[in-house]
Amino acid sequence: MDELRGDVDALDEDLRALEATLGRAGDVTGEFLGEMEGFRRTLLFTGREVEGLSRSIGFGLRRAVDGLVFDGARLSDVLRGLGASVSRAAFNTAFRPVQDAFGSAVTGGANALFSGIFG
Repeated sequence: MDELRGDVDALDEDLRALEATLGRAGDVTGEFLGEMEGFRRTLLFTGREVEGLSRSIGFGLRRAVDGLVFDGARLSDVLRGLGASVSRAAFNTAFRPVQDAFGSAVTGGANALFSGIFG
C-alpha cells in the first residue's frame, strides 16, 4: 500500500511539473504571438510606403517619357529630372516617419502645456 501511495505522490509531482511547464510554454506562445502581430503591422506599414514610393517613381517616369516624346525635351534633361524625381520620392518616403514622430511629439507637448495652463 505504501508503494502505491509513493507512486501516486510521484505521479502527482510529475503532473504539477507538467502543468508548470505548460504554463510557461503558454506564456512564451503569447509573447511570440504578440511579436508576430507587431511584425505584421510593420510589414503592412512597409507595404504602404513601398506602394507610395512606387506611385511617385511611376509618376516621375511618365512625366519624363511625356517630356521626351511629346515635348521634344533633351534626353539629358529628362534623365536629370527623372533622377531628381526619384531622389525626392525616396527622401519623402524615408523622412515621413521622422516627420510624423516629430509632429506627434510637438502636439503632445502642446497639449500637456495647455492642459497645465488651463487645466
